[in-house]
Amino acid sequence: MHGYSYIPHPLYNLFQSPQIEPYRSKEFVYFGHINRYKGLVELLTVWPAGIKIEIHGKCSDPKLLAEIIDIISSRKLQVTTDFSFISEEQLKELLIQTKYIVLPHAADSMIVSGAFYHSISYGANILIKKSKFGNEVASRHNFCTTFDYDNLASVLTEQKYIPANNVLNEAINNYGFDVFKRSWLTLL
Repeated sequence: MHGYSYIPHPLYNLFQSPQIEPYRSKEFVYFGHINRYKGLVELLTVWPAGIKIEIHGKCSDPKLLAEIIDIISSRKLQVTTDFSFISEEQLKELLIQTKYIVLPHAADSMIVSGAFYHSISYGANILIKKSKFGNEVASRHNFCTTFDYDNLASVLTEQKYIPANNVLNEAINNYGFDVFKRSWLTLL
């Protein structure tokens, strides 16, 4: 756009390369502070009962937390939960162990996602709800796949996992320190 400069969101490990484990023991994970607009209730309402998912994040809304627990219980979902605050070190370890981060944010409730950049900083693949942002990153990266609630089950079972080092290399090429530095030098 005329008069605007785009500075890409930096990776979270901008100045260091994490140790990427060759084996990731966690298949599907949702993380972050739990708010209604992040779409966790809608996700759990359609999540396939036979597929495991982990939820990590604090929920400050007791009614929302009760609703989430009720959905998990009533649908007999295979969900592991940790509704406490996640430290930066715990999150780093979680991301290094995870194959797919699930981002179910409500359509157009975000223009960018720190969880997306944080996750790819440690080599995780992304499953993101269809939205303007989700469609954009999925069109640019083969480690990112969009879903909607009608096709979620097939997306989960038909995923082609992209190895963590491939994700990290692509992330560095698109959002790494050199890209970040060039963008700022151009602007300044």
